[in-house]
Amino acid sequence: MFTLNKPKLALVHEFLLARGLERGEIATSKILQSVYANYLFNVLYPGFPVWRAKEQATKILRETVNKSRKSARPGLAYDQLPTCDVFERLDELIRIEVPPIPYNEEDCDAEWVQTIAVPLNKQILQYAQEHVKEKKKDQRDIRLHLYLWLSNWIAWEPYPTQFSVDSKDQWTETDQKAIEKYGYRHIDITDKVDWNNVLAERKQNGEIVLEFDCDAEIKQLSICTVWQKTPAESLTRLHGYC
Repeated sequence: MFTLNKPKLALVHEFLLARGLERGEIATSKILQSVYANYLFNVLYPGFPVWRAKEQATKILRETVNKSRKSARPGLAYDQLPTCDVFERLDELIRIEVPPIPYNEEDCDAEWVQTIAVPLNKQILQYAQEHVKEKKKDQRDIRLHLYLWLSNWIAWEPYPTQFSVDSKDQWTETDQKAIEKYGYRHIDITDKVDWNNVLAERKQNGEIVLEFDCDAEIKQLSICTVWQKTPAESLTRLHGYC
């Protein structure tokens, strides 16, 4: 359902209309694909988790692209991560390679402390500008999810005892509970970053410095924008065409 284009969704609509499951005609140009796909899925498969179907559809599309390009894309790995209907992943703002922690024989029994400097690229600065505006055009709650990768396909399950952003400890009980309860592989850094400071440093090759203890070697870091939907927004997405 989530891989269909507008003409094909219109055909599904006509099918439902002919059987009395829809009440009126709708122009193909007026169809909002993601919204209407949610609605049709809810009609045809009531009770099945929408997020599972959407993630599977996204995975199929990416695999199709990969086959046509004959290349492996790290973005496909997101499809394997635990998530829920509340979150809708949008864009990957940045992905960087993380240099290995220098080996020190004297500290071989100590806990690893990883320090990663995240450069302020155009996408992060654009998010910062939107985030600090009092009146934004987009009123959705757009969050930033940080992922730490052990490889292109495996995300680290974050269980740090301390996690600091620009030298300020930001690891909370809420972070810990979200990982323990839902098995998430991301850390929500939306409210952990001083966005005013980020904008102040944008002309000085600024960066966001993360520091945390870990028990594994982090190979890559990525940050994605994610729409965190309210219950009302989730219902609207499902029933926007009722």
